[in-house]
Amino acid sequence: MEILKLDGYIVDLEPKKVAQTLQINDLAEVQNRQANYTNRFTLPPTPKNVQVMDYLGISGNQSLKPYQRIPAKLIVDGIELISKGYAQINESGKGYDVVVYDGNINLYEALKGRRLDQLNYSDLNHFLSESVYTGSFENTEGYIYGLADFGVKKPFSLIRIDYQAPSLFLHTVWDKIFTDLGFTYEGDIFESNDFKTELIGPANGYEVSNESIVTEDLATMESLNVIDRNAATNGPQSFTDSFNFGFTNVNGDKINIFSNAEATMRFNGRIKIDIGYTLQLNAGNAYINIYKNDKAVKTIYGTTGSSYEPATLFLEVKDLDTISAKLISATQPDIEEYGPDTENAIWYLDVTSTLKMELSEQIGGQFIDFATLMPATSQIDFVKDVMQRYGLMYTQDRNSNNFKFIRFEKLLNDRVNAEDWSNMLVDTGTEQYSFGDYARSNKMAYTYEKDVLNLDYDGELIVNNELLNSEKTLFTSIFKIRQASLFRSSEPVYLLPIWEEVEDDGVLIIQPAKTELSLFRLFKKQLSTSYQLFDNGAIETFTGELPILSQDNIQFQYYINNYYKAFGRLLEWPKKRISIFNLSLIDIYNIDFLRLKYIKQLGQYYYLNKVNNYQNGKTTSCELIQVVGTSRNSPPTQLGTYSTFIGHGSSFNPSLIFFTERTTPKYFDPEYDQPEMIKILGGFAPNVQVLLDGVEQTEEFEFDANNYALSFIDLENDKEAHSFTFPFKIKSFNSDQYSDVTGELRINVRAKVLIAPSADAGPDTTYTYDQLDTTPDPDKKSFILDGTGSTDNETITTYAWTLISQPSGSDITIFNANLQSAYVEVLDNGSQYGAYTFELTVTDNDDLTDTDQVTITINPV
Repeated sequence: MEILKLDGYIVDLEPKKVAQTLQINDLAEVQNRQANYTNRFTLPPTPKNVQVMDYLGISGNQSLKPYQRIPAKLIVDGIELISKGYAQINESGKGYDVVVYDGNINLYEALKGRRLDQLNYSDLNHFLSESVYTGSFENTEGYIYGLADFGVKKPFSLIRIDYQAPSLFLHTVWDKIFTDLGFTYEGDIFESNDFKTELIGPANGYEVSNESIVTEDLATMESLNVIDRNAATNGPQSFTDSFNFGFTNVNGDKINIFSNAEATMRFNGRIKIDIGYTLQLNAGNAYINIYKNDKAVKTIYGTTGSSYEPATLFLEVKDLDTISAKLISATQPDIEEYGPDTENAIWYLDVTSTLKMELSEQIGGQFIDFATLMPATSQIDFVKDVMQRYGLMYTQDRNSNNFKFIRFEKLLNDRVNAEDWSNMLVDTGTEQYSFGDYARSNKMAYTYEKDVLNLDYDGELIVNNELLNSEKTLFTSIFKIRQASLFRSSEPVYLLPIWEEVEDDGVLIIQPAKTELSLFRLFKKQLSTSYQLFDNGAIETFTGELPILSQDNIQFQYYINNYYKAFGRLLEWPKKRISIFNLSLIDIYNIDFLRLKYIKQLGQYYYLNKVNNYQNGKTTSCELIQVVGTSRNSPPTQLGTYSTFIGHGSSFNPSLIFFTERTTPKYFDPEYDQPEMIKILGGFAPNVQVLLDGVEQTEEFEFDANNYALSFIDLENDKEAHSFTFPFKIKSFNSDQYSDVTGELRINVRAKVLIAPSADAGPDTTYTYDQLDTTPDPDKKSFILDGTGSTDNETITTYAWTLISQPSGSDITIFNANLQSAYVEVLDNGSQYGAYTFELTVTDNDDLTDTDQVTITINPV
């Protein structure tokens, strides 16, 4: 039995007239998401139906039913197949021509007419201050002041934060869209780093008020006593202690005190709470919660030991809002005493705490209202853009407003959770080898400035199917790609012109401007920079991780390579089967499009594309798309060559960029994954030493690409110019294998620069015979030949002293003639007086030589 309810009324229905087509995402139209719908059927013009239709079709009627979405329910044999549908009246005559829609239509119907600038941003709106600006740097939701060029006061070195507008986390905007509708959602994509690090840049400027925050004291709340909580329990136990306050400096016009546990606001506005506290935690867990109307708005966590750091909180309040605070604590097992097995452990808690809150009203300053920053972009367009980039499909839970999202990539690879429909198959039917209007090149595009020719951020899903047309644009993003206007610490700073300078009576003034919506990736750079709030503000210095609006990994090719691989395989080898199944009411009621279907008779897994014209008790035609293969994360597909020159005997210590960014061509990974491991394949030679973390390597080895110390050292065996080539492969994160392609490090060693030594035989010297030394042999006279002044850029290997001339009849002997310093014995034979000339020859490690002469003159006493 079929029962159709329209607007809550049961209408008269001819038997077996309503057939339902079910779908969530026709893969033939990946750019759109589809709804369930019934066949076009006719309601008979019975008195009941005429009344439900407000007498539509009767002469003189003023029924609005053809122009309305009429709430509809379809109940078949007691099972509600359509719960939240709507009926559309197409025409009347011999009855009422009706189609009923449900399923995914509900989300899009709810979003119709809603804009991004209409979302509730009140929890994010704030007065700008230096602490708010720098405090946002640690935000992972809400907003963040990411560095960009917003059209004026360019942030070359000094950042004027009054002209740095905040950006919103995309996941925060997504959450607000669903929250404002009273909807919930789920899906693993929402926990991914990709989704959580996307930012939406501001699109509209605003008037800048050149004044700092102004506050007016409201009250001081200081705890009357110390909360002291100690416990020892046989299991986990938690405690909640309210702070009781003493109140001073109370502004009675704006604050009421009805109890010592809370302060009651008597105005609408914004308050600043300066928080001072002590939190002495010796055992267990503890934290302080600050509440507005019993909802925690600030949590201060305790760690073992003492915590005393001050904190500041800004809040929007309304009349009769209350401010209070509690200490939340819990016992914890003593791991040191009982180990990891806590079944028999004693759980301890030892914590003390005090709290002081100084409340003031903000009555001035630069107020940031996100509704003015955001454009009037359709929320439907925003949601579709996110779903298209990440390849998402969704379904709504029956009888609830919870939406389940799943990635194409996950669904089409998930055989484990597939449903077995083998027993329901009646006829395998026919197989077709195309579906959808796709091309060999399926483009996904952004918008750009008019004069931009380089469309690097677009992407294309390539299909190797010769029968397809050459090119098609699947969809164009609502976001605009920006151009870099300057660089800070080698990082591009992108231009979002939401302010502009205009001339007014010969004076340049700054006024707000408008631009398009922009998508960015959060990137943080460790640096030190100066910043200033307003013209007369103090110049402060920030040192740490500065957030920068980046366009890394927002290329459509990035999303295609990560989220459309499995879908791309379907287009490479498209197989659509129209098969007949015997589906029961329960099967239809519980149908799950987010699980693959396994058909044993065909030995294949399929995506359920569509259930056509289901009627209870009849067999049903279903569209199935055969799932091809499984996705794996690809290794890098492009590695290049880096060539460098070093001096003879020098070393090269390559960091990661010499394997990636500085190679020709550069490193490329299809999923844009970063290198995880590097493997050196060869290139080892006697003339080079390879050290990894101080250990010599002589054969193929691999290492962590993000934590290593690698050196290639020329051993100086070859004086001529020579080179070494080290082939390498890279394995990227999330890939299970090294690249098929090979890169190269080429180390070119320059020829040794040969510099001859410089011989120095010492200064010419004159002695009298009695001045000569007798140290070597007391019976003989001698003097020293000193070659210590000889030098070489490397090493002198040999010294050679030779006698060049001497007085006639003299008799001398040179000792240690092959050392740096020699000594000469002179025989006293009466002919020893006169000049002696010696020559020093030095030879270095490159066999280069030099000579120098010295003359020693001996005179009589």
